[in-house]
Amino acid sequence: MAKEAKTVTVSPFNEQSSMDEHRVFGWDVLNNQVVNQDELRITYQRDPASVKNYEEIAALDKEYFSLIAPDPNSRSRLSSKPSLIVFAVGIICFLLCIGIINTGTGLFWVLFGLGIIALRIFLHIRKNNQWDIDTADYKKKCGEILEKAKQLHN
Repeated sequence: MAKEAKTVTVSPFNEQSSMDEHRVFGWDVLNNQVVNQDELRITYQRDPASVKNYEEIAALDKEYFSLIAPDPNSRSRLSSKPSLIVFAVGIICFLLCIGIINTGTGLFWVLFGLGIIALRIFLHIRKNNQWDIDTADYKKKCGEILEKAKQLHN
C-alpha cells in the first residue's frame, strides 16, 4: 500500500495538539510551513504497512477528524447587540412606568419590562448550559476515540 499524506491548517496555538493527535493515528510530520502569523500548514504522512492495526486505526482516524466541535461563537453573550436591545427595551419600559406605578397600567408595564429582562437572562443561561453540555460530549467522544487508538498501538 502506498504512503498516505494530508495537509491541515492550524493556528500556531494548536500546532502541538494537532501533531499529538495525528501521531496517535500513525501520522508523522512531513512538512511544517508558516502561512502567516495566524496559520500554519502541516503536512502529515503515514505508511499503512508500518501502522499496527491499520484498518482499525484508519477508521478511528476518520471518525475522530469528522467530529465537529461546538462553535465558541455560538455561546450566548449578554453584551451582544440583540441582548443589549432587549435589555434597553426592558429598562425603558421599567423606567418610563416607574413614575406611574400607582396605576394598574403602570404596574403592568413595569412587570412587562422586568419580564423581558428576566426572559433574556433565562435564555442566555439555557443556551450556554446547552453549549457546555455539547462541548463536554464532544470532548468525551474525542477522548474515547483517542484512547481506543492508543490501545490498538499496544
